Amino acid sequence: MDEDIRTKVLNEFGIKSKPKYIEVPGGFNNNYDIFVSEGRFFLKRKPESRVSNTLTDCEVSQYLFEKGVETGKPLKSAEGVFEVRDGGYVYSMFNYKDGENYNFSDENITKAGESLAMFHANMIDYARKISFGEDTLTWSKEMLEELEIEGWKEKLSNAEIEFAKHLSRMLKTPIHWDFHGGNIKIIGGKIVPFDFEFVHYGYRVLDIANSSICLTAISPPDYGDAESFIQKCELDFRENRLFLAGYENITSLNDEELQVFPEALDVAWIGWTAYTLKNKKCSAETVKNAKHFPDWIEANRERIREECRKR
Repeated sequence: MDEDIRTKVLNEFGIKSKPKYIEVPGGFNNNYDIFVSEGRFFLKRKPESRVSNTLTDCEVSQYLFEKGVETGKPLKSAEGVFEVRDGGYVYSMFNYKDGENYNFSDENITKAGESLAMFHANMIDYARKISFGEDTLTWSKEMLEELEIEGWKEKLSNAEIEFAKHLSRMLKTPIHWDFHGGNIKIIGGKIVPFDFEFVHYGYRVLDIANSSICLTAISPPDYGDAESFIQKCELDFRENRLFLAGYENITSLNDEELQVFPEALDVAWIGWTAYTLKNKKCSAETVKNAKHFPDWIEANRERIREECRKR
């Protein structure tokens, strides 16, 4: 980001002092950790076409902050709004406490499950109207359109058919839909979520499945042969189960949600992996091996159901 533009944007948000230093975290977005005498801030830059995501992010952050959740507090500009626009971009800014980056351990993944449960509980009475994510189930399918991976569309269709049988008893709630290691911090021993631009009403069980997959780091893998990939599937399911156990430390899933948890894993994993394959350069071997996870679910569906029902 140009220094003059950055200074102008910071001034609009009431930050007058010169940054001591700036960090640029990895990821797809233009995000900046900014350290100034007033404290530590997080600046986001998005194209103006995504202003609705920016507003959702800020309004949910404000709502949770007011409920006592130690997430980032969004700043308002001199004009009293959450965003500053300049040069085709929309900027938002958050003040947050120092915390540790998420690091994987059995304890942390269990705490992360508890954190998502608390997010759902805090958001259940969210007053501002947000749309129901009609794309929640079709999102995975859309991610596959530019990827030719044999058999994936059929597997996704089968998972959706089974999932759809139980929709009437699925709990719908505001869901995070981007709950991964880059969007959470460890503050005071607690897992604290950030980044709410994809929040919408959706099926709770899909958010749990998607989050558990993102946090267990079953990213599009270059594991080589299918056998090593299947071994990783077994390990990751153990971790998915830890996340689910953490969630159920706070609130339990109903029988219908537990019944379709394998299908929820299927839908979430195919979509998330397709998205990552689409946005990152992956080898042909990676794309080939990635389809073994749906195969593993197919072979272990009933065992997964049984394991998920264990309290």
